[in-house]
Amino acid sequence: MKIGISSYAFRWAIGTDNFRPKSPMTVLDFMERAFSEGVEVVQICDNLPLHGMGEEELDHLAQTAKDLKLDIELGIRGATPENLRKYLEIGARLGVDVLRIVLTNSKWKPTLDEIEQVFSDFLPELKSAQITAAIENHFHLSPADLAHLVQLLNDPHVRICLDTLNSMSRFVGPAETVSLLSPVAVSMHAKDARISRLNTGFYLSGCPLGEGLADIPSLLRTVQKQGTVSSIHVESWMDRHPDPEETLAQEERWVRRDLEFLRAHIDTS
Repeated sequence: MKIGISSYAFRWAIGTDNFRPKSPMTVLDFMERAFSEGVEVVQICDNLPLHGMGEEELDHLAQTAKDLKLDIELGIRGATPENLRKYLEIGARLGVDVLRIVLTNSKWKPTLDEIEQVFSDFLPELKSAQITAAIENHFHLSPADLAHLVQLLNDPHVRICLDTLNSMSRFVGPAETVSLLSPVAVSMHAKDARISRLNTGFYLSGCPLGEGLADIPSLLRTVQKQGTVSSIHVESWMDRHPDPEETLAQEERWVRRDLEFLRAHIDTS
């Protein structure tokens, strides 16, 4: 299992609609940063979109990855046929073998039947490109629905990107999520969080690995026992600090701490 970094580990350094650092991290900056931390793989997600790049820029990105000895996984949001086709072409040019997919976007929220049809139609293109679609357990479908979807499609080119926390939004905890999805997962996001009381409800806030509600060492053992996941990526739900500079500094600390945690708890052989 290779240790990697998702571009969402640097959510604030890259920037969001509501937070722009003075010098936003570019995709090449991200790769250099990952190399400096000694990881083997990066997952370039939708917060660092590549579809605006020309062929020369993509070729330079591929060469940079080769020079840094980094494998690339891509990540998209919205499994529309147009988006899938676009990123399959980009992925093939970059030599990618995993495409992480968040099924929905702001304009497209398909039903389970629609999703099954889309991926059924795209199986020949996935096979031709030798790319595995890794559907992330995001907020749209439950882990049970996603496991059922993979079973229906019954093809090794459609699998899961397993996130330890996302399914909390469906009232499914980390242990149950990992139990349901680890047999069909090829990639993984490692995140942890705490729950605190807020007014009449509860607030779920991100924290470094091993400091929250998820029994991360136990989850990692389960995943490694299954033996299907080839990469595990640091990611986080880190809230912004009131001070922008401290936000970026804390993000750096969390990435380093989480990488240390993963190296201490997983077998990378």
